[in-house]
Amino acid sequence: MSDFPDISIIITTYNRPSFLRRALASVLAQDIKGVELEVVVVDDGSDENNLPVLEDLDKHFRLKHIPLLYFKMGENSGYQCKPKNIGVQQSNGEFIAYLDDDNVWKPSHLRVLWEAIQRHDCDLVYGMREYKATPECKEPPVLGTGVIGPFIADNIQKANFIDTSDMMHSKGAYYQLAQLDGKGWDEDLQRFGDWNFVYRWAKAGLSGMPVYQIITEYWWHGDNLQMTRKATNSPIQLDKDTYDELSRLHINAR
Repeated sequence: MSDFPDISIIITTYNRPSFLRRALASVLAQDIKGVELEVVVVDDGSDENNLPVLEDLDKHFRLKHIPLLYFKMGENSGYQCKPKNIGVQQSNGEFIAYLDDDNVWKPSHLRVLWEAIQRHDCDLVYGMREYKATPECKEPPVLGTGVIGPFIADNIQKANFIDTSDMMHSKGAYYQLAQLDGKGWDEDLQRFGDWNFVYRWAKAGLSGMPVYQIITEYWWHGDNLQMTRKATNSPIQLDKDTYDELSRLHINAR
């Protein structure tokens, strides 16, 4: 294992040790071959102790020669953007893939995205997701296959169809975005961080490519921010009426 793996997998987590275990297990189940990986878990100041999960699974990652790194923030940031920026900054890989702690990767996830980003020589690739719900979630907003579309800024402005857990991008392009736009993930946001990220990515002239394969399980469990936190801030600069309409499109697209 070199000091600079091909792909860094960034998992952000907060007070969900059972979900974190499931997410990490899906990383262990990846069928990708001949590619060096590392996992960077960023704990957003959890009250619950995640160390038993990490200690239990670390031996399995060691057997696969995958470093499992853990960083715990001193206080909770309240959203995914700051932990993801920290994850990128602490990572050693040339490419970045994300997995939110309450989602699950299909076994082909990394292989499909890796082959696509190598084949198309683009800055970012993203796949499709399947929406599922735990028994505790009685009224999931949507189930079944999610819709994605071409990587065009105007399309992305109209609907949020790229989820954090579905994408892979080069670290170099991330730092290009940060240089051009003053930030990677926007830490001022409390909703729609992924929508904001990919829209700014497209507006900055960085490339993206869809992969029309289902590679992720997106799980509704009743405590998702999309279900519990009001959409009080805009992912892009819009007047309120336009933003309200796009918010409805966002819900319908999912």
